[in-house]
Amino acid sequence: ASSAAKWVIVVVASIAVLVLIAFIQTFRMERSKQVLIHRSLHDALTGIPNRRAFDERLEKLLEEAKQERTPLSLILIDVDAFKSYNDTYGHLKGDECLKEVARVIKRQARHGQVARYGGEEFTVLLTRGIEETRHIAERIRQDILDLNITHEQYEPLCRVSVSLGLTSLVPEAQTTEKEIIDQADQALYRAKENGRNQIGDLAG
Repeated sequence: ASSAAKWVIVVVASIAVLVLIAFIQTFRMERSKQVLIHRSLHDALTGIPNRRAFDERLEKLLEEAKQERTPLSLILIDVDAFKSYNDTYGHLKGDECLKEVARVIKRQARHGQVARYGGEEFTVLLTRGIEETRHIAERIRQDILDLNITHEQYEPLCRVSVSLGLTSLVPEAQTTEKEIIDQADQALYRAKENGRNQIGDLAG
């Protein structure tokens, strides 16, 4: 009986160890999965959401805005003369510049969805109307200028600035993600054409 009891203890202990190992493995796999998902949706340089995350969020917010008949706004932000900055100061300095820009955007647009759209372009999605969106865009523009990041080749400012294009609308049933992006892009083009370091907007 004593021998049988020992075997029972051994078997139970072995099962407990196996269950613990299985739990640890499952936990590690789940953690690795979450890390991979996070990496796939975030920009490695700035740490903010990337283009893929932006696309997914825009699709979701657009559907919600259509159903609830509420405003949806998009700000498209471009670092002015960034190629010249990279050529002058090198890519490491360029990376630091983009990190600083991303920090400002994230701080000023804390009620919105911030993303690195690609290269030196960033986006902010907001479930806000045009006036509040303009205020946020202006704070972003001014705060980035106030960073006083030297850019000697970019005259007359000689410091890093951004141009911003924004659109704001209550979307109709047929409104698409592409139309919203195109509107913000046109507004950004207008800001660039008018001299940079300013905001262009197309409010619908």
